[in-house]
Amino acid sequence: MTRYEFFEIAGYFANPIRNTLIEIEARQTTINNYAPHYLAKTGLNFPFGADSVTTLKNDADKWGREMRLYFTVTNQTGIPNLINQLMTIGGRPGYDIWNQRLNSIDIIDELFAIGFVLGHPQDLARIQASITGADLTAFNNGLNRP
Repeated sequence: MTRYEFFEIAGYFANPIRNTLIEIEARQTTINNYAPHYLAKTGLNFPFGADSVTTLKNDADKWGREMRLYFTVTNQTGIPNLINQLMTIGGRPGYDIWNQRLNSIDIIDELFAIGFVLGHPQDLARIQASITGADLTAFNNGLNRP
């Protein structure tokens, strides 16, 4: 993924019409170990107990952390190419407003570094405040996609 592609998809997910929701699911020890990294990336304490955090018992049959980004597609032609290749069509039962999903720890961790957070909705002003001039064109290209 190029720098331009990253900031384009960041803009795409930052647009409030996408209804971007980010979740984590992992064993308790994994979440405890990840919390300081989340704080370092976002400047916020880890939201233990939030709806966006699924904490499993330490003996659960799950290795590592699973992170998901749910979003709403309003126009198929507006999806950035990289997301179109990586997304999973369909949300999950009970998630009626989200019709797409992205499973990518790497992308989600990088989104945290520029203002995205666990949960929903995302704060566009917080995210835009971290975008530098060099990346603004790519970000706005993604933000303004239909």
